[in-house]
Amino acid sequence: MTLLEAIVAFVILALVGIACLDLGRGAAQLERSSVEWSRAVSVGEAVLASGGANAPVSASASRDGTGEVEVQRRSWSNGVDRLDVTVVVSAGRTLHMSRLVPSSQRRPADERGVRR
Repeated sequence: MTLLEAIVAFVILALVGIACLDLGRGAAQLERSSVEWSRAVSVGEAVLASGGANAPVSASASRDGTGEVEVQRRSWSNGVDRLDVTVVVSAGRTLHMSRLVPSSQRRPADERGVRR
């Protein structure tokens, strides 16, 4: 084997090694991102399952790896409210979830569309 062949073989092995290391880094980054999203989904689903009753309007949920949790409850229809949950994940990314839930308040008859 000549010196030129040895240098070419070394360069090829170095490029393959760098590609393998980059794949490992990308896989680790993807795993961290999926863990963050899984935690955000579980926090959002927990808030939606409770109907927003136990969740404050804005609370820090950093203890379980997610950012701020915002809950909004809006009147949607007669006897039905729309519960919107926004979970802020790292780097400013957000997860929005919505669910229709039974209304917690009764509206006056003229607001419900009942004719007198």
